[in-house]
Order: sequence, then structure tokens, then C-alpha cells
Amino acid sequence: MATRNDVARLAGVSTATVSRVVNGSSKVTDETRERVLDVIKQLNYVPNVIARSLRTKFSYTIAFVVNDVTNPFFSELYRGICDEANDYGYAALIYQYDDDPKNMTRLLERNVDGIITFLRFSEDIVSLTAQSNTPVFYIGKEREDTGEAGALRFDFAEAGYDMMRYLYEKGHRNIGLIARGTRKYQDIHAGYVKACKELDIPYNENNIAWFDSNKFIVESGSSAMSELLSRNLGISAVVCNSDWVAVGALSAAYNAGLKVPDDISIVGFDDLLISAYTTPPLTTIKTEGYEEGRLGCKMLISHIQGNSMPVQDLKGTIVERGSVKTLNTK
Repeated sequence: MATRNDVARLAGVSTATVSRVVNGSSKVTDETRERVLDVIKQLNYVPNVIARSLRTKFSYTIAFVVNDVTNPFFSELYRGICDEANDYGYAALIYQYDDDPKNMTRLLERNVDGIITFLRFSEDIVSLTAQSNTPVFYIGKEREDTGEAGALRFDFAEAGYDMMRYLYEKGHRNIGLIARGTRKYQDIHAGYVKACKELDIPYNENNIAWFDSNKFIVESGSSAMSELLSRNLGISAVVCNSDWVAVGALSAAYNAGLKVPDDISIVGFDDLLISAYTTPPLTTIKTEGYEEGRLGCKMLISHIQGNSMPVQDLKGTIVERGSVKTLNTK
């Protein structure tokens, strides 16, 4: 079995440098890091993580906390987190929880070095992580005060407004929204309301279908779309707060005998892989899940190594496909 000395000898560096690379230290040049990692791969060198943890008081483990491991957007984030963690000698685990303090306590007892999440933690959970001195990095957090936690912030309200303006320019005036009930006056809904005011689109609460699930699942989109259609409001387009919800909306429209986009237009959010292969392909707002995962993990590890935890803003872009019809407004 290869040793640290073997890696150092073949890579032409000191054993201390090998340790810095394995521990993810920033005090190593990119060229040296790549050379050492290549030798580690060549020799199949496996560091003794348990011994290293006892020596350094770090577990070299990061937890990605989600509320639904089946959500494909989380899969993209997790893939990026894993790839970046591996580059720094860390392991990344995915942990599903339901906002229960006891559930979070079980995770913190495993001495993870940091947490990455797309969720909004309750005050109880924030207090627990603070007491354990476990840093939390938020991906997709709204533009608000994040305290000492780092974040890749996303302006969901702006994205919602941009999608509404896009539909407006396509001739749509009677537009519906499917969104989670706990996010009223926040997220995409805030952008929806702003667009209605600025573009002189009649705001009608009946044009909104709220769902209570804490998971962006297909069933939520299907039932919410069915509810909207049952109101017979003559809606020409529907904004969904995730592509997964939009997939459910597409199914409900089909079951109601409607053609998309001929009879009704549907748009989503995230640009998941499946969105290019639905029938019709889904117009959506693109976010870079994989790259966001890598960047978030890199920023968290940098903080674990003693650097400040920054906040960075993200923007989405509209990907135009075939689920929106242009209406004649003349």
C-alpha cells in the first residue's frame, strides 16, 4: 500500500506538501496540487482519514442538506459539490431532513465540518448550527441579511419578473402562477406581483394556485394546474416555480384535453435536464446547478480553512423552447 512518503518522492515535493494537498490547504500552487493529485491517483494512495481527523479535529466531511433527495435539481447541485469536495480531499454526503431539530442534531453529532443547503432553516435549526460552530453555506438564498453565513444569493423575484415580462412581450395578459404557499410575497410570487403592477396586468388572486408541499414534486404541479383550470378563468399562460412542478402542469393540461402551447403556455424554473425533452420542450429560467454546487463547496471549504465566508449574487437567464405561444395582441 502506498504511503505519503511514496507520493512525496514521486511528485518531487515534501511530505508536508502532500499533507497540504490532502487537507485542501490553499497554501499550495495549482500546478503543485495537480501534480500531487495525479501521483495520488497513480499510486491509489488512500490517506488515513480517521487518524487525520484525530490529529486535526476536522472530519473532512461536508453535508448537503435537502428536504427531498429525489429532486433532480438537488442532484445537479450535489454532483458539483462532490466533484469540488473530492478535489480538496473532502467527502460530501447528502442528508434529508424535515426541519426537525432532533434530525439536525443527529447530523451535527457526526461532526461534519460544514453544511451546504438550498433550504431556509428555521430559527431553531440556525441556533443549533451556531451552537455547534458548524458553518452553513446557502445556495439560492434570497437577497437578505445572511448574518455570518456565506451564500450564493439568487434574486427569485427578479427572475419571476423577467419571466412575466417575457410572457407579456409574447402577448399574454391573463397569466397564472403555481407556487408554494409558504412563499407568498416572496420569491417568484413577488416578481409576479411587481410585473402585474408595472405592466398593467390585472392581478387576480384566483389566478394563483398555491401548494403546501415542502417538496417541488410533480404531483404538486399536476394538482395545482388542475385547480387553476377548474376555475375557468381563460388563463393563456402559467408560470411554475420549478421545472419539476411544470412537468406536473404539462401532464394536467394534457389530461384536460389541452395542447401546449396552442391552448395554454407553460413555463418553468431551473432548466433541468428533463426540460429539453418534455413534450413540448419547456421554456424556463436557467440556473447553473452543477457550477453553483462546485462554487458553493469551494467557498465553504475556504471558510473552513480560515478565510471569511463571502456572499455572491447569481442571475438566471431565460431559455426559450417550445412551450410558449406568441399571441396576436392587435
